Amino acid sequence: MLPEYLQIEREKNRQQDKSYFIETYGCQMNVADSEIVETVLDSAGYQTALDAESADVVLLNTCAIREGAEQKIWNKLNSRLWAMKKKDNSKVVGVLGCMAERLKDKMLENKVVDLVAGPDAYRDIPRLLKILDSDKTSDEQPMNV
Repeated sequence: MLPEYLQIEREKNRQQDKSYFIETYGCQMNVADSEIVETVLDSAGYQTALDAESADVVLLNTCAIREGAEQKIWNKLNSRLWAMKKKDNSKVVGVLGCMAERLKDKMLENKVVDLVAGPDAYRDIPRLLKILDSDKTSDEQPMNV
């Protein structure tokens, strides 16, 4: 359960029933980072989705240390998430973590990825999603932080 001050902030920032789903890959630190992102999104009024298909925002929290982790991310982006994005272009796909930070330019070249954020930008994700949401009504541009 969220502390009272975060519950108040959550209600104030309710995001019109926007939902998110986070998939975590790699090291144990990424599990903790995903929990931070969940808390930040919850406090901003986002709801947790049961799966990536039903979410408005899909975030992949990545790691570049474990062998094979990068290939799993590229496979996921170029297959399952590509198909989801093709079906519903309003879905936001973001890549977080150290792999995202290291390969940000390459990530943004991938037409599936809307948002790339390193660990230092996790607390800005709701603001960045709001910007992306308003950009979807104009010229859609991937966002790198």
